[in-house]
Amino acid sequence: DCTSNVLVNRLCFCHKELFLPTHDALNKSVAANSRNSMFSLFTIRTLDINRNSREVSAEENTTHFIFNMWLDNFGMRFLRDYIREAILKKKLSYSIVKKQLIKWHYGFEYYVERGDKQIAYNWFSLVDEGLKEFFKQTKRGIDNKNYCMQLAIESLTLKFEAILRDIVSLLNGVITRVYNGDTSLITLEQLLDSEVLYKVFNDDDIMLFRQIFTKRGYNIRNYVAHGFYKKGDYSIGNAILVFICVLRLNKFTFYNPSES
Repeated sequence: DCTSNVLVNRLCFCHKELFLPTHDALNKSVAANSRNSMFSLFTIRTLDINRNSREVSAEENTTHFIFNMWLDNFGMRFLRDYIREAILKKKLSYSIVKKQLIKWHYGFEYYVERGDKQIAYNWFSLVDEGLKEFFKQTKRGIDNKNYCMQLAIESLTLKFEAILRDIVSLLNGVITRVYNGDTSLITLEQLLDSEVLYKVFNDDDIMLFRQIFTKRGYNIRNYVAHGFYKKGDYSIGNAILVFICVLRLNKFTFYNPSES
């Protein structure tokens, strides 16, 4: 048992306490597996949900295999039960999460130029509707009613990228590229390769983000952004993982520029 504040803090800032595989544990498992694996003798190709193939290294293939196996056997079962029990005990809800996040950096006000107008926003305003939908559909699932996580996953996935881009920019990292005189935003995978992120996040965080959103793992961002997911792909498990990643961005609250 714990208070609502402690529970939300745990969801935001903890990793192995949520039974998520750590970066070090994954690396050790991959190294041990590689010594006894024949994969290194062959070219490995993986298929995405559209059956497009891509060549991957033995290390990348084994890393995701072990990450996925860990979640299937331990992590997801724990997270589902943990969130379910917290909701049933009224220690976790949309309003509780909102109250906590608004007090932290999610409530900090930013401004963006739109033509001759200046628009004020905070990060919570970006994830607001997605979080409402996440808790609405999760409660329907708990009550044994039909539920659909499509809107929650699509909204929170795209807003995760938007907030991460803000973070890289605030850390004075590169968020645009120039090619033949044209400028464009760099991809999510390129954002996650930004060294400046290590001023805020650790190896566990970056590994989690890559495994959930990029082609190194479940590739949720790509499937959502390009409309590849069908209704059955919007699982409660995927929704929980995206939810955890969105909360993990709250680590920026504790960033101190003077310590960089």
